[in-house]
Amino acid sequence: MRILTFFRSNGFGWVVEMGVYKVKFGEPELGWVVLVHGLGEHSGRYGRLIRELNEAGFAIYAFDWPGHGKSPGKRGHTSVEEAMEIIDSIIEELGEKPFLFGHSLGGLTVVRYAETRPDKIRGVIASSPALAKSPETPGFMVALAKFLGRVAPGLVLSNGIRPELLSRSRDAVRKYVEDPLVHDRISAKLGRSIFVNMELAHREAERIRVPVLLLVGTADIITPPEGARKLFKRLKVEDKTLREFEGAYHEIFEDPEWADEFHRAIVEWLVERVRNKPR
Repeated sequence: MRILTFFRSNGFGWVVEMGVYKVKFGEPELGWVVLVHGLGEHSGRYGRLIRELNEAGFAIYAFDWPGHGKSPGKRGHTSVEEAMEIIDSIIEELGEKPFLFGHSLGGLTVVRYAETRPDKIRGVIASSPALAKSPETPGFMVALAKFLGRVAPGLVLSNGIRPELLSRSRDAVRKYVEDPLVHDRISAKLGRSIFVNMELAHREAERIRVPVLLLVGTADIITPPEGARKLFKRLKVEDKTLREFEGAYHEIFEDPEWADEFHRAIVEWLVERVRNKPR
């Protein structure tokens, strides 16, 4: 584990050096999977998925977003664009095409990566991707977020996520609330980036040329499954799969009924893609 350094433009012609916490697990017998976590959380919450993918022959490259987990920076202050630049630097380091796995905000990010850089990856798995706004988010908040993201990008507010909506498992919710690396912050910059990229994801869906697996809970209020369903219909790539888990909330990987099937579905999907198209 170490701090990964990457560079980005600050919008004024300067290149800024950024530090991001990253960690690798396992040996890439079948290939690499880059793991992209969601808003306010961190890569350390995906221990079971990492273990099961390692056992299946996949190595994992995980990182914490800027302002999240063990990465430095103002809490919640980053953007989808920055995360994609981090993925760029990871792929350059690996020297080969990986699969991408993303949850929630991470799911939106890997979808956008597949749309903008389809030649750099082998496939995409998006868990509860942020492809539709929550019904708890008023419509005017979208316009406000876009405005504030331009005039006051560093403004940080609560992300409004209610922990009880994450999982039907009370124990999972308790662990989330008690996790010292979890926070509820989001900057205006990130809010704007989410809504802009949410719109672009649907508009540019036809650009995806790699296999896609979408996983959604039918009772997810945080990122409603309608977003993934809409994207699925717009995808032109032949190898596309949409899995719906009846009654599951936002974190299917923590669901008392569906967690086992969730992990099994991911492993089986990856193994099948490797068999059909070895690297």
